[in-house]
Amino acid sequence: MSDTTTNQVEIVLIRHGKTEGNKEKRYIGRTDQPLSEEGIAGIKENLGRYPSVEKVYASPMKRTRQTAELIYPGQASELVDGLREMDMGVFEGKNHAELKNRPSYILWVATRGKISIPGGESMKDFGKRTMDAFTQVLGDMQAEGIKRSAVVAHGGTIMSIVSQLADDDYYKYMVNNGAGFRLTLDDDGKLLDLKPLLKEDNCMQDALEELED
Repeated sequence: MSDTTTNQVEIVLIRHGKTEGNKEKRYIGRTDQPLSEEGIAGIKENLGRYPSVEKVYASPMKRTRQTAELIYPGQASELVDGLREMDMGVFEGKNHAELKNRPSYILWVATRGKISIPGGESMKDFGKRTMDAFTQVLGDMQAEGIKRSAVVAHGGTIMSIVSQLADDDYYKYMVNNGAGFRLTLDDDGKLLDLKPLLKEDNCMQDALEELED
């Protein structure tokens, strides 16, 4: 199944399919939304583009579990709580148009998310949580002798993990619904190769583009 060498593993990071909140470009973190009909259709359209894997890991949210079931039917997902999306605090459920005049939001965007969201999760805490979860997945793969797995998670979760592995900017790794990355890592979890899986996008793009104008 895998073309990785004996001392390498591959992890396919996949963002969940589209939800109604995604369609409206809302910040959806802790809200447990299911996939929309459009989201289900979008995943089904790309089924042939997802590689086969030996094991599937997923965030416990409905949207990620549904996505995993669509892409890998018949393969039970191991749920990893630390793969959940960032808690968006007072921004939860709102979009850029609704938030753009709020001082706390203006400051958050201006600092590229580096300050804590009121009532939400800080980038530092989110980064630690997601990397701890990724390390848990790697450890499980090593214990079971797995060479290729899929991790079905959220846009922010994927951005957090990949930016830390690559030691690069968080917003460089925005991913569209159903898209993601194929990672090749060595036994120590060092990133050896990074390839995109479908297209890239993110709900914060509107805010960043407006800031740069």
